[in-house]
Amino acid sequence: MIESMIESWTQRRDTIATQIKSQLGGAEFGGVPINESAAASLIRSAHILLGEAEAFSNHSDLRTVKLRPPFENGRLQFADARF
Repeated sequence: MIESMIESWTQRRDTIATQIKSQLGGAEFGGVPINESAAASLIRSAHILLGEAEAFSNHSDLRTVKLRPPFENGRLQFADARF
């Protein structure tokens, strides 16, 4: 069971990281502005993934993980994202 959980988290992490790299690469090298909605979605996905892994490590119920929103005063807080 634990091996399949880790494999699933790894695949999801890699997918999120690839999408983040694409956004950053487009902004850095292509002059494409970062889509705040897409960035917020990626940050939420990363928070969910981290929450699941943390809950598992604490032997908590995965359905009750509380996540911190990546927004403050309606503005996206990139520095607050931990991934």
